[in-house]
Amino acid sequence: TAVHGTGLANSNTGSGVGLLHNQAGFLAKGLDNTLFVQASRGHARIDGEFESIDGVNAGKRVWRIGDSIAWQFGPFGGQALAAYQRSRNEATDVTTKDFSLGGRASYALSRNFKLLLEAGTTTRKVDGSPDQHLNKITFAPTLSVGEGFWDRPELRLYVTKANWNAAAAAANSTTFGQGGKTSRTLVGVQYEIWW
Repeated sequence: TAVHGTGLANSNTGSGVGLLHNQAGFLAKGLDNTLFVQASRGHARIDGEFESIDGVNAGKRVWRIGDSIAWQFGPFGGQALAAYQRSRNEATDVTTKDFSLGGRASYALSRNFKLLLEAGTTTRKVDGSPDQHLNKITFAPTLSVGEGFWDRPELRLYVTKANWNAAAAAANSTTFGQGGKTSRTLVGVQYEIWW
């Protein structure tokens, strides 16, 4: 990615790069691995969008590394991910470090019915602020067109329990931490399809 603009107060440029390595049959048949590395700076965001093109704010320097493993052994499938990201605001020189670990496992009880269990945790460290922690677990009985982890469409009834510490509640006081809340249970229906 390369960005060049005019009329911005702090910087007119930005760049980004991403590398992805997929390895099928990693260590065993039915086990796949994906390693990715991304970096961006200035007004190019790591996700391919634009950062702070309002002409007032400077951009960010961000890099991310992640590794994902996916498996399917008979009726048992799933995916796990570990990722680390570091970003620095170019105007304030504040650094944020994020680490996430999570996964989803599926077990097919029949060709069209699976049980899904998902768990994850994230830690965010911002210069000069207390560490933020978030944990969640989800259970979802699922109707599907096949027993494989990636078979879609799927219709899920889910229950999610999430909790976070007071620092995360304070940092997100206008969204999920509103009113000082440090936990929430969600129940819902989700339909997922792709083509």
